[in-house]
Amino acid sequence: MLNYEIHIKPYLILHGNLPGASDLLPDGTPMLHPFYGDILAQVKEIDEVFAKAQPPFMDLNRPKESKAHKDYRKAIFKNTVKPFLGRVTRQYEQIRVVEDYEVEWPLSDSEVSNGRNLRQLCESKRFSGDNVQDWFWSKWANAYLKDPNSAAVLLPPAQQSENQLRTFKAMWVSSAKVWQCRKGEFAVIESEEKNIIKDTYNNVLFEGKILYFFDHDSYFVAKQTAINSVQGTSNWEVSGSKTAVAEGGALVQIYTATPHNCEGLPLVFAGHTVGKVHEGGRYEMLASILEYALPHLKKALQRDEDGEIVALHHAVPREWEYAPSPCPTCQGTGKVDEYDEENKKTTTKCETCQGNGVQSTSNGLGVYQLRPPSVEGYDDQMKVVSLPTPPVGRLDGDTAAMEMFSKQFEQQVTLAYRALGMEHLNHVPLAQAGVAKRYDAKEGEMNLVTAGTHAGAKLSWIISCTGQLVYGTLGGVKEQLPTIRTPKRFEIEGIDTVGERLNQAIQNKYSPETIYTLQLEYLRSVAGENSDEFRMYQLRKRIDPYWFMGFEALNFEQAQVFNTMKRDGQAFQKKNQLIELSKNFEMLVQDAVSEDPNFWSKKPSEQRAMLMEMNKEYVDMRTDNFEIQPATMQGMVSVQDTNQLKN
Repeated sequence: MLNYEIHIKPYLILHGNLPGASDLLPDGTPMLHPFYGDILAQVKEIDEVFAKAQPPFMDLNRPKESKAHKDYRKAIFKNTVKPFLGRVTRQYEQIRVVEDYEVEWPLSDSEVSNGRNLRQLCESKRFSGDNVQDWFWSKWANAYLKDPNSAAVLLPPAQQSENQLRTFKAMWVSSAKVWQCRKGEFAVIESEEKNIIKDTYNNVLFEGKILYFFDHDSYFVAKQTAINSVQGTSNWEVSGSKTAVAEGGALVQIYTATPHNCEGLPLVFAGHTVGKVHEGGRYEMLASILEYALPHLKKALQRDEDGEIVALHHAVPREWEYAPSPCPTCQGTGKVDEYDEENKKTTTKCETCQGNGVQSTSNGLGVYQLRPPSVEGYDDQMKVVSLPTPPVGRLDGDTAAMEMFSKQFEQQVTLAYRALGMEHLNHVPLAQAGVAKRYDAKEGEMNLVTAGTHAGAKLSWIISCTGQLVYGTLGGVKEQLPTIRTPKRFEIEGIDTVGERLNQAIQNKYSPETIYTLQLEYLRSVAGENSDEFRMYQLRKRIDPYWFMGFEALNFEQAQVFNTMKRDGQAFQKKNQLIELSKNFEMLVQDAVSEDPNFWSKKPSEQRAMLMEMNKEYVDMRTDNFEIQPATMQGMVSVQDTNQLKN
């Protein structure tokens, strides 16, 4: 159980301020999470890469860059890698919407006693205006990528009524609000909500903090109720407090922690990959999968901005001109001295040349100004030797640099997607081998499946804590806990890629099972699992023993049956019916769907019996012993050999 003097009071005497890295509780444990600074730095770096404004790592002086050019870069900045985050986030948001995802509740409403229905509780709008699934999944994907150390928390109220069911607040808390979390032991969380109070000295409204303290079986809630900014003091309202009479008649405050009935801390973190550990895992820092892509995205932004500068220099090339003589007004100094009546000198900018020292034109990028040639000496005839007078000209930019920066930008974005195994979201390089494409897709699929598995476990824990927190230990919560099934695989390959693999399998004559699997995957991508095409193809594999044979192969098989089996036998009739079933399969399924709207909801055995019965209408048995030879086995008829026509 939490102890007020050990776990709560040291935080309150800081008047709501964040503890320092060296601050310790009376039991010797740190008040602040050891990785708190690293966690904030992680979130800041991710936010900067995807921010609209120019990030600080690009706000630097390039070699020989003027302030005007630097300000121009900052003004025209556009974050061209921002779509990366949206595309990746949408991949993780698919976990809940795919067909394999399911929350299966074990009991019906009639089987739940005492009105303690966990499913109805979780489907109510008590989770910040949503049900538990909408609340969790709507925030999880973004938090998982951008702030993996943020937490989904169930916050109980300060006071609980013994005669009513407990209440709670469900809240996603950013990692900056998680002051401390010892794994499974102790957590201190600053609520995203504020308690509006007044500064007793300045008499102004102030956002008082609300702090939650948890251990594995109890909690405290502390609300800041007053603050004096001059004295640096604050008052707190703490849950579980009551006034008692001590020895000698003095009144004292006693603080007792309230049980939350959960079997652990009522919170889960968004991420699951451990980046750093301290004290053997007692403290953890979770890493974002985006960290693998950030170096490439940063370089992509730099190359994109380099391309903008090169494009500007090419579109508006630097100009240079010959200035024949200094400005006659200022004699090339760009400044003019003026004297007033008291003979006091005032220096101002020359209005004739605008401070340039020479009269010249300029453009948005400035001017290269060349002075008149100076005398270098005299020749044998005592004539002045000087450099030739340069003409007026332009320095055009090199388009090759623009192409290079553009290619480097695309390359770095591709590498960023590849670092996450999601290169298919950007593009699939045509030069990449089919094996490499499938490897990239498989890596991305594994990332999604792993993340979905962990997320499903987190949602299950939140549901369990919800029931325990509201109904208590005697509420029959464990019997009502649902089974959360997350997808085991994702169809993240494009239709073109699947079609390409299918064509290769057919051309290379792979096994029928391999071709069937690829065909099924292609139909799932094109038509969907609920389409008649997909279900018909899947049903044929289940009930048609000749599903892998073409029409000519079926004819040959049927000819062999007629030539080798007794035509009046039961085995002959059954096998011939199965061959006819395979030949007429599509037609029979169409008839069955037309006659029975519930055909697809039947069991495979029932579907097979129905199709076999319908197939009898299309089977006409021959009982004579006339030899049947398949058309594919007959030789070609030549008009020059009339003997062949007699057969």
